[in-house]
Amino acid sequence: MIFAWIGSPSSLNFESNTAITTTLLVSLVAVVCYLIADTKEHAKGRILGKMLASTMFLALAILSGASQSLFGQVMMAAFLFSWLGDLFLLSREQKWFLAGLVSFLIAHVAFTAAFYQRGIITEGLL
Repeated sequence: MIFAWIGSPSSLNFESNTAITTTLLVSLVAVVCYLIADTKEHAKGRILGKMLASTMFLALAILSGASQSLFGQVMMAAFLFSWLGDLFLLSREQKWFLAGLVSFLIAHVAFTAAFYQRGIITEGLL
């Protein structure tokens, strides 16, 4: 079960697995489209590919039942701020660039908080 660790595995069923698989495939296609558009310097293709992939990452969290646990909720918040960061960074204006940086900073703080809340095993790190 892909992304089952975000939510509750007991909440997943055949329909949700099909939706998750479809979302993953759309995400993969979006990333490939983004890479092709980037190589060809096609601005609209980059925007579409980037935002569609970012939207699919958020959708995967939702479909995986992220709202059913604190960890999942914080991960969803992190994905949402990452989505906003991607959106803001599409602009060339400085104010939107700064908004994108702040969004990604908040996203990374949320990712850190999610994994810290889940517990960190420090044995053997040094």
